[in-house]
Amino acid sequence: MWAAHYVHHSSEDFNFSTAGRASITVRPEKWMYFLPLALLGLPPSAYLMHSQLSFLWAYWNHSATFPKTHKLLPGLGHIIEYVVTTPSHHRVHHGANKYCIDKNYGMTLIIWDRLFGTFVEEREDEEITFGTIEQKDNNHFLGLQADPWRELWGRVVSSKTCGDALRTLMYGPGWSSGQPRLGNSEDLPDVRGRQKHQFASSSWLSVYLTLHCSLIFLGYLEVASYKDAMEEWQSILHLFYIFLAYGALGGLYSAHQSSAGLEPVRLIVYLAMRQLLPMFPSSSLTACRLKKIKKIRHLKINLNFTFKLIPLSENILNSLL
Repeated sequence: MWAAHYVHHSSEDFNFSTAGRASITVRPEKWMYFLPLALLGLPPSAYLMHSQLSFLWAYWNHSATFPKTHKLLPGLGHIIEYVVTTPSHHRVHHGANKYCIDKNYGMTLIIWDRLFGTFVEEREDEEITFGTIEQKDNNHFLGLQADPWRELWGRVVSSKTCGDALRTLMYGPGWSSGQPRLGNSEDLPDVRGRQKHQFASSSWLSVYLTLHCSLIFLGYLEVASYKDAMEEWQSILHLFYIFLAYGALGGLYSAHQSSAGLEPVRLIVYLAMRQLLPMFPSSSLTACRLKKIKKIRHLKINLNFTFKLIPLSENILNSLL
C-alpha cells in the first residue's frame, strides 16, 4: 500500500495541490479496502456520497498555513479537534519528523487515531519537514510512480526466506528482518532543517513551463467539452499526448537530460495534432471541423436506423400480404 501512497507523500510542499497528488497505481487496488462495506450491505449510493464528502474534507486539510482550530474558535475548536481531522492534524501525518511517523491516519475523523493510540499533537516548538524519510531527488512523474514499486520488488527478491518476502509486502516500509512490524523508530534519521530538492530554473524556463502547462490544460478542457463529437481513437490520442507533454515538461523542470530530446518531439506532435485534430474551438478551422464530425456522425446514425428499418418494413408488408 505504501508503494502506491508514496507519491502523495513525496511532495516537500504542503498545500492544496498535494491533495490531488496521487499515484496511478492506487485505483486498481483501492477497491479491496472498501469491499467489507459492500459485504455488510452498505448501499453504493451511500458509499459514493460519503467518499466524495470525505475527499472534499481532506482537500482543505492539506494546508501548511491554516492555524489550529482552537486558536480560531476558542472552546468549540477543542471539541472539533477532538473528533474531526484538521489541517494541523494532517500536517503531522505528512511530516517526516520522528514524532510524525505513522501518526494521524484519519482522513475525516481523528477520533479513531485517539482510540487506537496513533494520535499526536502538532508541536509548536518544532517545524515540520514535509516529504518522505528518504527523500529522493526526483520530481519526474514517471520516476515518482515507478521508484517505490521498483524498490519494493528489490526488497522482496532479496529476502532470505519466503516469510520475510511476505512480511516485506505486508509490513511497514521501514521493516526489516528481526524488527517490529513498523520498523525500529530509533533508526529513523533526523530530518529537521532538511533542504528541499528544488531545481533552480531560470526565469525564461519558468515562463516557458508555465505557458505550455497552461496550454496543455486548456487543450484538455477543450477536448473534454467536445468528447461526444470525437471518435474514440481521437480521445485516446489526446490522452497519449497529455502524458507525453507533462512527461517532457516535467523532465525539463527536474533537469533530466533525456527531456532535452523529448521536448522537440512533443512540440512536433503538438503541431501535427493542432492541424489534424480538434484542439481549441476558438479556431475557425476547428469549429468547422467539429461541425463536419457531428454531421458525419448524425449521418451514420440515420443510415444505421434506415438500414435497420428496411427489413422490419419488409416483414410487416409480408405479414399483411
